[in-house]
Amino acid sequence: MIKKLFLLVAVTVLMVGCSRIRKVPLSSTSKTVEEQIIDYEVEKIILSKGFQSINPMVEAIREGGKLKLIVSTGIVECSGINIDKVTKTGNTITLYISALFDNSKTQFAIPQATVIIEEPIEAKIENLSFNIIPQNYEPISLKFNRNQIIYKIRGEFKIESNTTPQVELIKNEDSIQWNIIFTNLIHKKDSKSPLSNLKVTADALSGEILDYDKETISTYIDEGYLMGYLPNKLVLYKKIHSNNDIQYDSLWTYHVNTGEKGKIYTTKYKIYSASFNPKGEYISLIEKDDSKAEIFLVELSKMITYKITPPDYFHPKLLKWKNDNELCIIDVDGEKSTIFTYNIVENRLKKELELNKVIESFDILENMIVFTEADELSINKNIFLLDGNMNMEQIGTGFKPAFFDDKNIVYLTNDEDISKNMMKFYNIEKNSIMNSLDYNIVNYYKLNDETILFVENANFSNEYSLIKYHVSDRSVIAKYKVNSPNLFYNPDEEKAYISLTISGSDRNMNNIYCVDLNKLSISN
Repeated sequence: MIKKLFLLVAVTVLMVGCSRIRKVPLSSTSKTVEEQIIDYEVEKIILSKGFQSINPMVEAIREGGKLKLIVSTGIVECSGINIDKVTKTGNTITLYISALFDNSKTQFAIPQATVIIEEPIEAKIENLSFNIIPQNYEPISLKFNRNQIIYKIRGEFKIESNTTPQVELIKNEDSIQWNIIFTNLIHKKDSKSPLSNLKVTADALSGEILDYDKETISTYIDEGYLMGYLPNKLVLYKKIHSNNDIQYDSLWTYHVNTGEKGKIYTTKYKIYSASFNPKGEYISLIEKDDSKAEIFLVELSKMITYKITPPDYFHPKLLKWKNDNELCIIDVDGEKSTIFTYNIVENRLKKELELNKVIESFDILENMIVFTEADELSINKNIFLLDGNMNMEQIGTGFKPAFFDDKNIVYLTNDEDISKNMMKFYNIEKNSIMNSLDYNIVNYYKLNDETILFVENANFSNEYSLIKYHVSDRSVIAKYKVNSPNLFYNPDEEKAYISLTISGSDRNMNNIYCVDLNKLSISN
């Protein structure tokens, strides 16, 4: 059983006698009872900067036959605390606490101590009461805790954020202030406004806003869903429309240098995937209805669309460009997958291989293919490598495999015990794992021959870190705070094109932004 008690803290310093037993008058009776010093062990002391529970409090639990107390002193300006002694008077346990003051380490914090009572306490936890007696400090009383001041600022500025703000409690001359930094903010009243950062200074005792600085960090591009990216040239995205209860999709491009947007394709079916060929001359796409899927090729210079679905194969599921002129197509029908290549110059479709496996994802490099076999019961799938002669070998278990180069394959593997996606680097020639990245990675892609870009979700919330990682040096080059894992990166201008879902009063919107990463940089 757990008991949490908010305490009326006495701030008067009490004189302590030399004997182990003192008589203390109780406020509810004229009798006196003995205050007995009891044995205890301090298990640990920490200085919390969470500032969520800002009032003094004791939490009591039974553990291993002993009473354990988690003691929170409230906000104190100090470098640490000592538990000087613990006493028992009837069913009341009193903790005498002194603060430490090391000038180089003094800070606003909530000291928390875990105290084990070594002597038997027979009373039930619900019948116990607790006192904290500060010996040389006075707890600081604030009008708002951390969550309350954040909520107040969000309301006053009419902002919305799906990331956790950075919060500091500081002393500025004779005043105590909240310094709060919000990143990737959305304005509630205008969903098409750019994202921004907001720095706010507020009086900690009254909650009054003293100063603020708002900085725009993005441009709004359009409503839609990211589909593909031609580095430093074009962003490819999909829009979903509804007209008289009839839904249809359209495909658009955004020119990163001019900001020009253009519609290139419209269909009454759902666009499942779309991507540029390496030169940006064509876009391949899959669209689906309830019974089948079709493959189309859009020639951008002429704005002509060609249907290239393999005859008698109605379930094309995956597409990937092998090079500028060849597409790799995977058709999945039941428990069978068929691999095709299509040459856009020769207008030639070739059946390469048929497998009695359901391919869920794949990557292709020259004549090699790496793929995962579908498994609904596990996040980690069997990963297979098809060499240039179409010989197949299982190389591991995981998901999202991709070629880093002709000698190395990258993939993610999930540790189900801790719900963490780690990255593995597999060497084809040595048939072994050469490196592993201990991050919780939700998305990644190769940036160049030396660098991989990945998105980390460290705390399983809507906060993400975009990380540039140098593969051979095994070092982090740069790190940015973002609020979506769905993005493309422009290294020349240090910008990211992100897709972000915005909650609306009548419907949710999916917006696309161009974000200035220089304003979201995190120190390594």
